[in-house]
Amino acid sequence: MQATLASLKWRVVEVHAPGGRKGRAHVDALESSLLTGLPQDVTIRLIPAAGQTRVDIRSASRYGRHDFGDNPKRIEVI
Repeated sequence: MQATLASLKWRVVEVHAPGGRKGRAHVDALESSLLTGLPQDVTIRLIPAAGQTRVDIRSASRYGRHDFGDNPKRIEVI
């Protein structure tokens, strides 16, 4: 996953490696909006489930009411 984040040029803010009883992991990162250059928060959660791993991705604008489609595009890239 770290190679993917590096190739996307996202700034990793926090990483929680898999652990605990549930084995969950998550990564918090920042990226700049393409149109406005404002920071965008990205969270990737990895949740183990019966021989599989569920990947949950959230991308949200910090400022403003509109993202001009940046957030869905950011998730599709992954």
